Amino acid sequence: EVAAQVGEFQREMASLSAMVTARGRMFSILDSAPLASIRFNANWKLQGRDAFNGTLLWERKIPVWNDHLRHFRSGPVHLPRRLIATDDSVFVTLGLGAPVSHLDAATGRTVKTFAGTEYAEEIIYDQGKLFMVVGTSEVYREGDGLHFRKEPKATDFRFIAAYHPETGRQLWKHSFGDGDFLLPQTIGTKGNYLCYQSTHGMGCLDIATGKVQWRKNRPTPARRMGYSSPTVVMTDDVVLSSDREPKTPGDAAEGKVTWGVNGWTQDGFVRKVPNIVRAYSLKDGTELWQAKATEGYNSPVDVFVIKGVAYVGTSFKGYD
Repeated sequence: EVAAQVGEFQREMASLSAMVTARGRMFSILDSAPLASIRFNANWKLQGRDAFNGTLLWERKIPVWNDHLRHFRSGPVHLPRRLIATDDSVFVTLGLGAPVSHLDAATGRTVKTFAGTEYAEEIIYDQGKLFMVVGTSEVYREGDGLHFRKEPKATDFRFIAAYHPETGRQLWKHSFGDGDFLLPQTIGTKGNYLCYQSTHGMGCLDIATGKVQWRKNRPTPARRMGYSSPTVVMTDDVVLSSDREPKTPGDAAEGKVTWGVNGWTQDGFVRKVPNIVRAYSLKDGTELWQAKATEGYNSPVDVFVIKGVAYVGTSFKGYD
């Protein structure tokens, strides 16, 4: 019986979706339902704690989150990117389809709700501005471990936008359409640039205006496992992207990506395949070099840049 229970815990979604720290406080989105059985209904909350001793400072209820019975390590990959913290502020989506809320880090009180950010999936704070990805990433999906309970309907829009954190005013917006679909977990900022990866390839926007600086074609598979997002890392001069390569031109996505939501195998989806990491000039998008990379266990490729060396994949081979 104990072995069966342990196996049951290993099969489903993790009870911790996101965790960040700032100014001696720790913030986490977690399922606080009883540990006796994974079959208890989920009880998702955002908690603020003292980072030194763990004292609970405050908590907020999250009424609609991802189904806790979704198979383990099958995504969605955007959950950890829905929570960020600055010195005295927390920015979070208090639900799968909820807008971004600005909370007071000390009390959890809502300071502001950002209009027009419903279905936001990713949040970045840089240079005094907020950058968000808004719209559903898993529009199409298949899988035995998929559950739709309480999950909001997928959107027909997807865009990146910049906001003023104090006033909530939208500064600029870059929409995706016409067969170009923004891939999840791929936006990043560095200096004057915001980079992303879509089904059309790599793109770069001016961080102040949202105007396109450059685009470079890069095909991506049309069918991929739910945990299989690209990994994008930015440095002062280079942006690195590791992603799966389509086996044939017919396997490449054209504005539509279907996700295989299962922690093990799913018919029609490849579980683990080689990746290619490509390095681009941040200034103009020129491809500088490429190398083979390997994914982790049901996870995207690791890319760490330390002192001018890019350590890539499970072997952490280092490249200039």
